[in-house]
Amino acid sequence: MGLYVFAISSLLTAILSVILGIFVWIKNVKGNLNRAWLLLSLSIGIWSFGLFEEVISLSKAEAFLWTRIFYVGAIFIPIFFLYFVSIFLGANGLTRKILYIASFLSFVFLGLNFTELFIEDLAPRYSFPYWNVPGPVFPAFILYFFMCISYAHYLLFKYYRKTSGLKRNQIKYFLAASVIAFTGASTDFPLIFNIPVYPFGHSFILAYPPIIAYAITKYQLMDINIVIKKGTVYTYLSFLILVPCMVFIIFAQRFFFGKINYVFSSLVFVVLLLSAIV
Repeated sequence: MGLYVFAISSLLTAILSVILGIFVWIKNVKGNLNRAWLLLSLSIGIWSFGLFEEVISLSKAEAFLWTRIFYVGAIFIPIFFLYFVSIFLGANGLTRKILYIASFLSFVFLGLNFTELFIEDLAPRYSFPYWNVPGPVFPAFILYFFMCISYAHYLLFKYYRKTSGLKRNQIKYFLAASVIAFTGASTDFPLIFNIPVYPFGHSFILAYPPIIAYAITKYQLMDINIVIKKGTVYTYLSFLILVPCMVFIIFAQRFFFGKINYVFSSLVFVVLLLSAIV
């Protein structure tokens, strides 16, 4: 049961993150803040979807492939998160230097990701048939990850204390969403080092997109001003219905046929979407 909850929350996080990232970017394709949010959302999407595929894989080789893929997203989450925060807050000076160093390290880890120095093996943990066994450089990645995230949150707390009005509310909701998400994601790490702690907080990450969407709607986060109309409400309700349907279709394919056909899944999604529109 735990595996399915973990997998479903990962898939939903991927879908919602990518949708929200594209939505923000479309609102201002030339805006640096919007582009930074798109990059962060896509990296979260790659990480979440790859993690979903890893835990439902039917073979070790398939799981290892998706492990390499989802770590591409995981490696860039810290740098894109810090990059977004720096633009959002208008931070310069030391932050810019840290971004350069973090960018260099992210590409170093990206190269190492495809070697046994990063992830050495996969092994069963709790209800998961495949879970990561770290290589010798993986602890350095953990250090890089938490240093970037911690510094970004330090900036958010710092600017929250000295701002007021609309900007303060924007920071408050973004800070709340990120603290919940990264706290939840951090519970994935103990099992990697064979520490018997179930990743109970992983589902908390699902709160991230809705909180950000609320902040966009009410407090014009990322300078997006939305007037909610009846059509918009219908669209959101349709997605709330369609997303669980798609999750069911994907799991049904895996259960009955042993693999997922993404072309078929896409066609089914289009049919459901057109039906919802009609």
